[in-house]
Amino acid sequence: PKLPPLEQAPLDPPAATAPPEQVAEGHRIFHTNCWMCHGDSAVNHGGVPDLRRSVAIADPATFKAFVLEGAAEPLGMPNFSKDLTPGQVEAIRAYVIKRANDLKADPSQP
Repeated sequence: PKLPPLEQAPLDPPAATAPPEQVAEGHRIFHTNCWMCHGDSAVNHGGVPDLRRSVAIADPATFKAFVLEGAAEPLGMPNFSKDLTPGQVEAIRAYVIKRANDLKADPSQP
């Protein structure tokens, strides 16, 4: 079956339970390494997945596979294993989960 465009994918993020310090670290790392493809504040405007709607954020191992293990390299997603630690990747995931929950709470926001 054909999947809907990602911007129309259901918004069903896991609960945002990470401590504020981890989310802040994820924000900093995201805006150093990820924003140029995935959008400022994780707000993507096409081309690559909107991470706030990605099912990969629900599972730490899946998210890590994309960021550190090259699972999406054939699709153009770089492998960041030489640049980021697993802890930093989890901080990015915590930040994206927070952004997804922000959007779920207020769909009118960018």
